[in-house]
Amino acid sequence: MLWRDRLTLGLSVGVVALFVALVAMVILNAVNYAEATQAQQQRNDYGATVRDLESRTAELEGRVELYEPAYNKAAELERTEQALDQREADVAAREAAVKSTEDRIAATTLKDGFTYTVGSTMEPGTYQANSTTESCYWAIYTTGSNYSDIVDNGFAAGTVSVTVGPGQDFTSKRCGDWSKVG
Repeated sequence: MLWRDRLTLGLSVGVVALFVALVAMVILNAVNYAEATQAQQQRNDYGATVRDLESRTAELEGRVELYEPAYNKAAELERTEQALDQREADVAAREAAVKSTEDRIAATTLKDGFTYTVGSTMEPGTYQANSTTESCYWAIYTTGSNYSDIVDNGFAAGTVSVTVGPGQDFTSKRCGDWSKVG
């Protein structure tokens, strides 16, 4: 009986081992199936994400086409603004030049009825006035002579020119304003 018990025991152990092996295979198969199912689900999810992104990209490209004219208009406005800024700078430069010329004219314009000293209250040079009367009188004196040393003088009408230099005083009456011309 010993051999029969051993045989039964050997068969029992073999059946149990076979059963365990079958259970292990079923479990491994189930795990592999679950992993395969999960991987397939991830592929499906990634595919859906790619399709969503492609759809969104197409939508955004359509929007770019819609906004492109506005973008082009904005770029054109930017160029116009830059051109206007340049014009404004040019105008400011011209205004500064005009102001400088006006200041120079004001500094070299002699008012009728006043006495000026060359090098002090007026620049040396040639001045002109446009007299509208026959009674325009002008005179050039030696500076410091208290108007007693007349260098030149005269009565005139129309355009009158005088040239003065250092050490001289100048005055006029009824001639109008004098402008430096040289």
